[in-house]
Amino acid sequence: MLDVRDIAVTHTGCTVLSVDHLSFPDAGLTAILGHNGSGKSTLMKVMARQLKPGRGQITLDEAPLSGFTQRELARRIAYLPQQLPEAAGMSVAELVKLGRFAWRGAIRRWTPEDIAAVDEAIELTGMARFADRQADSLSGGERQRAWVAMLLAQAAPRLLLDEPTSALDLAHQYELVALLKRLDETAGRSVVVVLHDINLAARFADRLIVLRKGRVAFDGKAADLMQPALLSDLFGVAIDLVDHGPSGRPVAVVNS
Repeated sequence: MLDVRDIAVTHTGCTVLSVDHLSFPDAGLTAILGHNGSGKSTLMKVMARQLKPGRGQITLDEAPLSGFTQRELARRIAYLPQQLPEAAGMSVAELVKLGRFAWRGAIRRWTPEDIAAVDEAIELTGMARFADRQADSLSGGERQRAWVAMLLAQAAPRLLLDEPTSALDLAHQYELVALLKRLDETAGRSVVVVLHDINLAARFADRLIVLRKGRVAFDGKAADLMQPALLSDLFGVAIDLVDHGPSGRPVAVVNS
């Protein structure tokens, strides 16, 4: 259980995030939605220990997050930031191998488990044909999938991904979020992902959290969120629902 209590983060004297209590269990896919500047990335950084809040406590399995060594934390939480680092001079395969550092360190010999984790991550993300390519020579979407593969190779039971679909085309967006859902269902990984697409989140997520002005404005299931009046209020634009046809799922569209 990842538990966030009484968190406050300020920037230049203004509160950018204020959360009374959020708990993330050891299973399920949670999507975090909200306007730009609503606090989504800040919340993810706090949970990944990339940002220290001015107030509050984050615990993992009832232990303070601050008490874990970096390597211990990396074995429990894999975090993909919104702004990807450069991978100068590294092939995709070399980048993905970095995901095993938490388990093998810098000098331990590679094991069959390490090799299998890297190969599986590359295959799952559809990056096998790019394995020998320089990661920084790829398109934005391909590069993003390479970093997701590195995250999967890390084999942490909890994944935090901040807008992993931002550089992907529509088909790859759905493929990636479907993959994250499968990891939850078949590999027992808990996934928290920041998304901008309401319909994508509603289709795959077990739980939806909407942030507005740094606070939790909604926390519940897709069926409860997908109401025109509620969506319109949360996102500040007139939103209608239309029938998707055979799927039976309503689709949110902006009422122009």
